[in-house]
Amino acid sequence: MRQRIRNYFITGLLVIVPIVITYLTVTWLFSVIDGLMEPLWFRYFQRHIPGLGFLTTILVIFIAGFLATNVIGKQILEAVENILLRIPVSRSIYATTKQLMDSFSPTSKASFKQVVLVKHPESGSYSIGFLTKELVIEGVDMVAAYIPTNHVYFGNIILVKRELVVFTDMAVEEGLKAILTAGTALPGKIQKQVTV
Repeated sequence: MRQRIRNYFITGLLVIVPIVITYLTVTWLFSVIDGLMEPLWFRYFQRHIPGLGFLTTILVIFIAGFLATNVIGKQILEAVENILLRIPVSRSIYATTKQLMDSFSPTSKASFKQVVLVKHPESGSYSIGFLTKELVIEGVDMVAAYIPTNHVYFGNIILVKRELVVFTDMAVEEGLKAILTAGTALPGKIQKQVTV
């Protein structure tokens, strides 16, 4: 009973913390952008317009996304990143946060590459995970797979022989959805990927 209460508490915490962090981040971003743009909009329109701060924030996020995906924007963002990485305090915070965000970004080269099933030789069961890298260790073909243990943000990295991994045809988004729903969103049939 004690263990169950502890598990409920930890699971609840892991559900609430990402929501609260997202809320606080969006609220902070909104207040910063709205605080900067409000005087400009007021000067232009000569009155306060409800919702304009929210629309401005959405526009800024889309512009940042656009800049991050074109050549000139990437150069600007790299310059800003280089400055942040030179400052001792911000270096560790920024690098860790960026690495975490990149792992879950569908456009990042560092993101999950494919949904895999990792065989457990003793029990004949599988763990669902994400291919992060293919490598060779002492002449043996291996893969690095991320196996989430609680939602998606916590898990284990395992290095396993390639022959113990089933490469699936599931999209990464489908794998994430399956894990977030505790397996209820898994398709009725999982196909092996023919070519890897």
